[in-house]
Amino acid sequence: MGKVGCSKASSSRMFLWSWITPPVTCCLRGLWQVRRTLVAATAVYALVLLIVLPFKCTNLPHCKLYRNRLHDFDTAIYYNSLRVKRAKEFLSKLDKGKTKQLYLQHKTKCCPRFAIGVITTRRETSRAKSPQPQYLTQVMAQLHKALVFGNATSSATVFMCNVDQYPKGHTEFQNLTAYFPYRIKHDRRSHLQFLDQYEKEKLDYKFCLREALNFLPEYVVLIEDDAYPHTEFYSVMDHVVRTKLETKIRAGELVRNDEEWMLLKLNFPDSLSFFERNWYFALEWVALSLTVSGTFTLGCHLAHLWGGSVPSERDATQHQSWLYLIFILCFGLVFICLVTLERPHFTALRGYSKHLYTLGPGTSCCTPAVLYPAGQVPFIIGYLQQIHCSSRLPLDFALEDYRLRRGFRQYLISPNLFRHIGMFSSLRNSYNKKGASKYLFEE
Repeated sequence: MGKVGCSKASSSRMFLWSWITPPVTCCLRGLWQVRRTLVAATAVYALVLLIVLPFKCTNLPHCKLYRNRLHDFDTAIYYNSLRVKRAKEFLSKLDKGKTKQLYLQHKTKCCPRFAIGVITTRRETSRAKSPQPQYLTQVMAQLHKALVFGNATSSATVFMCNVDQYPKGHTEFQNLTAYFPYRIKHDRRSHLQFLDQYEKEKLDYKFCLREALNFLPEYVVLIEDDAYPHTEFYSVMDHVVRTKLETKIRAGELVRNDEEWMLLKLNFPDSLSFFERNWYFALEWVALSLTVSGTFTLGCHLAHLWGGSVPSERDATQHQSWLYLIFILCFGLVFICLVTLERPHFTALRGYSKHLYTLGPGTSCCTPAVLYPAGQVPFIIGYLQQIHCSSRLPLDFALEDYRLRRGFRQYLISPNLFRHIGMFSSLRNSYNKKGASKYLFEE
């Protein structure tokens, strides 16, 4: 009887142990997996945030950890001189008469697709202190190169729009008139002396818009003479207009887009395009973080399955929790890295193909390079005639005010098709030395 009782007690303990052991083992295994993941994540966070990012961002403009500002101004001046040298070498190899005729043909040949005007004025600097920036030379050479690259000289015309108070004193412009068509704004000096810089900027812009309309184009593009175009800017611009503005996909078919829109901004300052500066940019921030972390988590899950570790019904919950933990940790790391490196460095990656460019809602700021449907331009000119621009209502805010009144849409292309190289401001008549890191651009 004793043996039988002992056998029954032993079998009871074995049954109880067999019932308790699996969940305990599963829990311990899950805890070990979580602890191992947290240790690995801590190591990765420390490596990325304390070593990799500080090392990389110290010399990376626009990054929040950028600290190498000691020689920014001299470096930016050096890069500018290199661009000037290359532009002059490029222009010296062109036939002046043939180059100009490429664009003059649109005087007799009706209706180019794009009329591109470059608004220019003098930038007077002391040669003893710093060299002349010669932005117009750089922009016109690069603009011609881009149009030739995109086989666009038959469908686009280019002209320089000189709005200087003393047009003949703009020697850089005079040197380029042998290559490109031009328009000159003649103002009475007695009238100009009563204008502030904001009202004059508006009148200059209105004049150049009107001159562009004389070509009877489909679209008008106005560029400031310190907006440097990318080599592929025309092919990308034409592709975006054709596939995203003139047409759209509806029910799987490409149909004509009847939506009324007022302008497409081709450039937005990198210094203002940080993720936290705009709600649309913030959405990009979150979406990119979710995409990267979701892709990494899916990769971990597939690697787990590929290794033959198919989760059973008992530990499926622990496996799912582990995946959630991986996702959260990865999302946090990517989220921090993105805001530290900042948006300009990530949007530039989409510039490798014209099919990757996107359109977002435009902002009120800045008019370095803007595309308008030609049908909107007369109404814009009419509105600008009715208002007076000032420091409280600059030109870009006035255009935004008109757009809101009419209920039109505006768009911003991303990434930028132009780069702002104007470290020397024609409005302040001085160099922006504190913000020189924004102009560290060679080509």
